[in-house]
Amino acid sequence: MIASTSQEAQPTAPQAAPRDGGYVLVMLAMLSVVLIAFAGYSVDVGNWGVHRNKAATVSEAAALGGVAFLPDDFATAKATAEQIALDQGFTSDQIDVRLGAAPNQLQVTITEEVENYFVRVIGKASTRIHDTSVAEFEQPVEMGSPTIGLGNDPDRGFLPNYWLSIASRSVAKDLGDRFATRYCDDRDAGGCTGRRNDDYDNTGYKYAIRVTDASVPLRIQVFDPAWTWTGSTCTIPTWPTAAEIAQLRADAIDPTYASAVPHDYYDDADVRYQGGESPYCTGDDRPGADGTDTEFRVRLPDTTPWDDNDNATVPISSCKPYTFVAYTPTSPYAAPTSSIYELLSPSAGPNDGQWRVNPDDSEITFAESFRRWVTLCEIPPGPWLQEGDYIIQVRTGSSGEAQNRFALRAGPPDSADGILDTGQALNSRGRLPIFANTTSSDTRFFVARVPPSARDRVLKLTFFDIGDADAPGSITIEPGPDSNMSGSGFTDCTFQRSDVGDISHLASGCTLSGVWDGNGYGEQIVEVELTVPREYSCTLSDPDGCWVSVRVQFPGGITDATTWTAQLVGDAVRLVS
Repeated sequence: MIASTSQEAQPTAPQAAPRDGGYVLVMLAMLSVVLIAFAGYSVDVGNWGVHRNKAATVSEAAALGGVAFLPDDFATAKATAEQIALDQGFTSDQIDVRLGAAPNQLQVTITEEVENYFVRVIGKASTRIHDTSVAEFEQPVEMGSPTIGLGNDPDRGFLPNYWLSIASRSVAKDLGDRFATRYCDDRDAGGCTGRRNDDYDNTGYKYAIRVTDASVPLRIQVFDPAWTWTGSTCTIPTWPTAAEIAQLRADAIDPTYASAVPHDYYDDADVRYQGGESPYCTGDDRPGADGTDTEFRVRLPDTTPWDDNDNATVPISSCKPYTFVAYTPTSPYAAPTSSIYELLSPSAGPNDGQWRVNPDDSEITFAESFRRWVTLCEIPPGPWLQEGDYIIQVRTGSSGEAQNRFALRAGPPDSADGILDTGQALNSRGRLPIFANTTSSDTRFFVARVPPSARDRVLKLTFFDIGDADAPGSITIEPGPDSNMSGSGFTDCTFQRSDVGDISHLASGCTLSGVWDGNGYGEQIVEVELTVPREYSCTLSDPDGCWVSVRVQFPGGITDATTWTAQLVGDAVRLVS
C-alpha cells in the first residue's frame, strides 16, 4: 500500500525593501554639485556679459569722442578718448588708443580682468574681457584746391578760369548763387518755395587754410575784395585813358606824393586797369540799383571741425574782421568821384584819400585793393598760430543787390607783400561758388578730396545754374593723377536734374554733354552721384593726393555764376568696426 502524505503550506516571510536611500542621496548630492556649478557658471557668464557690454559701450564712445580730431591731432584724439574711458571707471592700463588702418580712424581697446565667483573653484580666478572699436571721421569735403589759392591769380599768370563769387541777399537765386541769396525770382528754380530760397544760409561761405607747420608765419590775402561795378565783362566804367595812365605814373614819382604812393606802383597800369575781358577782370556786377559791402573774417581752428560757425575770430589787430565798402565808379556810392582814374589819382581832385597806399595803417583804400592782392590777416609764430584749419568767412552786407567776385590765397610770406607757393593748402568747405567770364572756357580744377576710406561710398556733387554760355558744353568727373583710376577714369556716375529727374541717358560714363542754358540747365540743380570703386586707392599722405577733379568745357565762351557742392554720403563721425 502506498502511503500518501500531505504538507501544509507555510507562510512566506516578508521581503526586505531595497536599501537605495543612500544611493539617491549620493545622486542628489552629485547633481546638486553639478547644478550649483552650472548655476555658478551662469552667474559668471552673466557677469562677463555685463562687463563685456560695458567695455563695448565705452570703447565705442571713446573712439567716437576722440576721432573728430583726426587726422590732424592724434595727441588730442588719444587724450580725449582716454579721458572718456577713465570717466567710466576704467584705469589707464586698461585703455589702449591708437590709429586705425587709415589716418582718419581711431582704434580704442578696453581690456579688463574680471574676477570669477564660481569658476575659480576649477582653478580660473579671473577672465580677461576686451572689446575693440574703430571710429572714422570724415571732415567736411575739401573742395577746390590742394594748393595755396582759390581762383585766378593774374599777377602770377595762374589762370584756372574762375573767380570765387558771392551775391548779396537781395539778388535772385536764379542768377547762380545758391546759398547767399534770400529769394527766388523764378519759381521754377531748384530749391525754391514760391519766392523763398530754401537753401539760404546767412553765415555766407567758408574757406579753410590747413596749417601743418606753426613755426612759420601765416599770411592770408584776397584779390580785389571790394565790390566795384565793372560789369560781368568789365565794359561798364570809364576806364583810364592813355593820358590818365601816364599821369598815374607821373604821380607815383612826384615828390609831393612819394610818401603815399610807391614809385613803381603804376608801372603796369595799362594792363592792370584796362577795360573789357582781361586776366584782371573779376566781373563785379549788379542786377539791381546798388552795390554791396563785403565782410571777410578769419577764425581760429577749434575742437569742432564739423562746425565752422562756432570758431573764435583771431584776436589780434593784424587779423581783425574787415568790411570792404562798395564802389560805383560811374555813379558815386562810397566815394565822391565818378571814375576809376579819379579814385586812383592823387592829383585828380578830392577822393577821400582813396589814392593813398600805406599797408601799415588800418585802412584799405581803393588804390590798395582794386585789382590787387590785399592782406586780410597775418599771424606770426606764437600763441595764435597753431596747426589746424583756419577759416575765412565771407559775407555780404544787408543792403544792395550785387555780385562780388574775388580770389583767395594763403601761405608763408615771401616778401613785403607776397606769399610763398608752398606750405599750406586752401580749399572751400563743401560749397564752392564760382564765376567764369572767358571767351573760351576749359576749366579744370580739383573739386573734392576723396580718401581711400571712401571706397564703396557715394560722392555726391551738385552744380546749380550751370550753362550760361554761348553754346553747349560738358562736365567730366575725373580721378586725380595719383589715383590708380587715373588711366581708366571713373565710369559709375548717375546724373539727375532737379526739374526732369534722371538724365543719365544723356551721359557717357562720368561725362555729361549738352550742358547749356538753352537746353534747360539754367536755374536747375544737376546732381552727380559717383560710387567710389572698391579698388580705388590714392596717396592720402600727400597733400596733393586723392583729389577728384572736374573738367568744365564751354568752347563758345561763358559768363556764368555757379554754385558747386560736394559730400560723401554717410555720417561724418561713424563706427566702422
